[in-house]
Amino acid sequence: LEIDREPVAGDDLVERISGNADTPLAMTLRRGGRRTQVTVTPVTRGDRAVIGVAFSPYEVRIVEPGLIEAFGMSLDRNYEWSSLIFQTLWASLPQGAGTASGQVKPDPIVEYTADKRILLDTKEVTMEELLRKIDELYPPGSKASRKVMFTGSGELPYDEMITFLDQLRDHGVETIGIR
Repeated sequence: LEIDREPVAGDDLVERISGNADTPLAMTLRRGGRRTQVTVTPVTRGDRAVIGVAFSPYEVRIVEPGLIEAFGMSLDRNYEWSSLIFQTLWASLPQGAGTASGQVKPDPIVEYTADKRILLDTKEVTMEELLRKIDELYPPGSKASRKVMFTGSGELPYDEMITFLDQLRDHGVETIGIR
């Protein structure tokens, strides 16, 4: 691409156009492998001069399918998205983490109260006891994902809440649901 017989590209092209409002510019373009010359006059829009085109590093394709082709494209897209949805759901389901078929082990509920008490399933525990209980529920090396449901008091400072959650993460809790 050239402007007034000088090669330009990218930011230089935009700068040259922006700095020449109401001044005709001789541009040399390449279309379909052939060089073409055009004269454009940038106009002011807002605080810059423009020529009415946008530059993109990506190829843009316009598809105008007929009715039958559109129906087929719709089926393809729905199949693709359905497949992704089922893969996501399947990955998030328990995969035989030591419970008998039909039994679901509820996630432990951890509460951090305004007076800085720790409750595990409504029973008061220390941080050490909580971490030990997590190890009992999800033994190291088991296939079960370490996860807890968490409720924190809105009266606690944010950084204290994050420090508490970081201790759970540091102990291998992979998923923390907020209640």
